[in-house]
Amino acid sequence: MTNRCNNTNSNYFQVEYKCVKDYQTLNLCENKYLTAQSGYISTPRYPNNLHGPFSCNMKIEVLAHQQIHLHIIDLDLKSKTGSNCTDYLYIDQILNSITLCGRRSNERIDTLQNVMNLMLTVGSKGSHKGLWLYYEAFPPLPTSTTPMTTTMKLSLKNSKLSIRNSQHYHSQPEQEKEDSMIFVAAVASGVIGTLVFILIALLALLVFKIQRERRIKEMYISSTGRNRDMNHKSKTQTICNCATFDV
Repeated sequence: MTNRCNNTNSNYFQVEYKCVKDYQTLNLCENKYLTAQSGYISTPRYPNNLHGPFSCNMKIEVLAHQQIHLHIIDLDLKSKTGSNCTDYLYIDQILNSITLCGRRSNERIDTLQNVMNLMLTVGSKGSHKGLWLYYEAFPPLPTSTTPMTTTMKLSLKNSKLSIRNSQHYHSQPEQEKEDSMIFVAAVASGVIGTLVFILIALLALLVFKIQRERRIKEMYISSTGRNRDMNHKSKTQTICNCATFDV
């Protein structure tokens, strides 16, 4: 068998594949809003048959300067009955929309917007698997700004933890120093407060003593004055008595 590859004849096929784990595929009916750069999407119970009736929707939004490429890996819904699809996937791209049903595979739908709405409607239980999709943002982000892997996140988390522990270890002496300074300040404040209280008490006693001595002095002066007056009166009376006697 001859095939053309890069404008040359070839007699072989090159097949690339990878395994996708179950948890990497998002349920269309359980995840309402996606913002990751890429991801797998499937209907409930895929690749087992759908159990309807039900309907669900999902919104995909990437960065403003990007577009969304939707890859239809496998789509198995009930075919049209007449001119209408009873089971269908409605793709709303804001500027235009597409309705898909029946069997499709290995197709790509390119959009010109960064937002895409997916709406799935299943009318009844049947013998159809549903769908399995893959979307990706285009153009992809530079390597330096792409989301980190789990290993890188764990590594960074451990590094941050080590740095935090190291900072905590080095900060312990400083904390002890601050605690000792606070204790010294509290003791000094207590001592100063006690000294101030003693000083105020001494000043009060001194004022009281001065006032007491002043009152005693005033009382002494007053008493001395009265005695002097009494002596003067006594002498005057004696003189008067003597003068009367002479007469």
